[in-house]
Amino acid sequence: MFAYLHTIALGLRGLEINKSAQEVVERLEGLKRDWSRVEVPFNVLGRHLLNAPTKFQDANVFVTRFGQRLQSVVSVAGVEDLQHETLADSINREEALASADIEGTEPAPAPLHAGPAIHGLSDEDRG
Repeated sequence: MFAYLHTIALGLRGLEINKSAQEVVERLEGLKRDWSRVEVPFNVLGRHLLNAPTKFQDANVFVTRFGQRLQSVVSVAGVEDLQHETLADSINREEALASADIEGTEPAPAPLHAGPAIHGLSDEDRG
């Protein structure tokens, strides 16, 4: 009788192990689905990170050349020391004029800023 009960216990234990194994398989399938949802965007991100330095270098070359061309135009035009009023200066001036009309006082002149500077060019780049 003991051997019979022992055999039934082993059979039930085998069923329990089979059920646990099935649960492990289901969880592994879920992990596989999760991985496939992460893998593609992760690979795309990796390609973007690999391409970013090259694109930055390309843009840097363009900006450097553009700066050189801009500097040569400024030099030819002889406007290196010319000051330009910025949009903010213009707005400040208009506000000062409007408040002067209200108060009946003379507004202070708006400050002028130097024109656009070319940064990031070495003496060699400027030619």
